[in-house]
Amino acid sequence: MVIEVGVARLASMLKIILLWMCCLGVMHASDADTYFAHAIRAWEYEDAHTAKIYFSKLAKMGDRRGFSGLGMLDVNWWDYAGFIVPDRREIYRKDRVKYKEALQYFQKAADMGDGLGFFGLGYMYFYGDGVSKDKTKAQQYLQKACQIWEKEGKEGNVQAYVFLGRLYAGQRYYRVPDFYNDPQKSVAYFKKVMEMGDPRGYFELGEFYNQKKEEASADKKFQSAWEYENKADQYYQKAAQLDYAIAYYRLFKSAINPYRYLQKSADMGYGTACYDLGYYAYNRERDTQKALKYFNKACIMGDYDSCYLVYQITGKKPAEPVEKGFWDWLRDLF
Repeated sequence: MVIEVGVARLASMLKIILLWMCCLGVMHASDADTYFAHAIRAWEYEDAHTAKIYFSKLAKMGDRRGFSGLGMLDVNWWDYAGFIVPDRREIYRKDRVKYKEALQYFQKAADMGDGLGFFGLGYMYFYGDGVSKDKTKAQQYLQKACQIWEKEGKEGNVQAYVFLGRLYAGQRYYRVPDFYNDPQKSVAYFKKVMEMGDPRGYFELGEFYNQKKEEASADKKFQSAWEYENKADQYYQKAAQLDYAIAYYRLFKSAINPYRYLQKSADMGYGTACYDLGYYAYNRERDTQKALKYFNKACIMGDYDSCYLVYQITGKKPAEPVEKGFWDWLRDLF
């Protein structure tokens, strides 16, 4: 009788432990998904500082998405950091991009079955960034990334379709090889994103038609260009209604009253809008305090143009941290 009671209690305790472990796993997964969502949003809004914080959290949790995200930041930090001085940008790029670290992150993510990890490896081998150029190996990695994203997209992962849409958009995004430059396929994926209720689907269709407008204008087909511009604006409006900050930034360029769109985009945290608003305040409105507000905001995100302008205006380094060694590098450059 005592043995039966003991066994029953043990079984009950095991059930409680298993339930607790399951709940902990769900909480862990939920935290990871939240961190990933924050990281991706920051990455897209050109807030490299915040993106790195959340990708680092994921990596510490052993989440493959953290490793591939850190790899992308190491390769693309330049794209988020601004231009500093136009004629020095290539010096900056060669000096700051961390290919060795990126390769390690991508390899670790790929070993865990991450699509972005395989994409990163393909990208690096195609261009010979930090590795010997090998287009055959690059193609194998890129195909593997596509297979993973296709599978994840069918399982309801909207980010996978976003990655695929951008991959097939060709030169407009990732400078990927020409055999992935398939605008119609890109549009098909972004329509899936749109159907899943994600504002990036609308935004990317706006980008597609905006590019068509540019091509038509270059060919002097002005009626077609006007029609494409209207289509692009319709999709940007839909994305803006779903609170996508970059859509407001696109709308400000063609709006009758552009300032309110720029202000909205900046207040929602889009880095380029913060820089532009600061620049406008400083050079047009002659409002130094307002300019510093937005330059500081962009600087915190990792925009070094803005950090440099804060330094120029105030004579002091911004209090918020930027990339280690940046100020020493900038001093040596000039």
